Amino acid sequence: MTALVEGTRRRLLVLGVVVALALGITGAAFAKVVRDQRQSKVPTAATRKDTALGLQQVLSQPHIVFRSTAPGPTYGRLAAAPLSDPGGGRAVTTTTCERVAATRSDAICLQADRGVVSSYDAVVLDGRLQQQTAKVALNGVPSRTKLSSDGSRFSTTVFTAGHGYNTIGFSTETIVYDKNGRSRGNLGRSSSTSHGFWPSPGQV
Repeated sequence: MTALVEGTRRRLLVLGVVVALALGITGAAFAKVVRDQRQSKVPTAATRKDTALGLQQVLSQPHIVFRSTAPGPTYGRLAAAPLSDPGGGRAVTTTTCERVAATRSDAICLQADRGVVSSYDAVVLDGRLQQQTAKVALNGVPSRTKLSSDGSRFSTTVFTAGHGYNTIGFSTETIVYDKNGRSRGNLGRSSSTSHGFWPSPGQV
């Protein structure tokens, strides 16, 4: 009887130690997330450069469109810089993108909505970088996007398995859409010259 009680005590002690360690690790991880989130909101020298110019000021002249990777609150934002001085001041929007492609009159932004279950979308923007159409749901983590020169079609490539090209067993999916977000076909399942999509040099 004494041996049984002693064994039970030992098991409870071990269980208590395991629970305490698990709570400690969880607490430390949560604290790191909170700390990182706070740090990401602190403006940096790069942030000041990202917000040096007004958006309309930049868009009214020849410019390039890109995703800001500056540390701080503008990280991941859709940005634009004058073509005459791409390394100088630029402007950022409130739109966040994982991947972006743009022409003079249109842009495509692949977005992530991260949560318990993350979701991903493609958004078509106009020359003022304002949303034109409803979001198009994507089937995985964005890898890249392309926009035809005339803005009539765009393509998205996403990871349907894995999260990067260095992941063992990764798989990707590339789909072509028209400007309204209607799918024109999966490049992995059909010829790029069938069904009338991607047929001419002006649309590549």
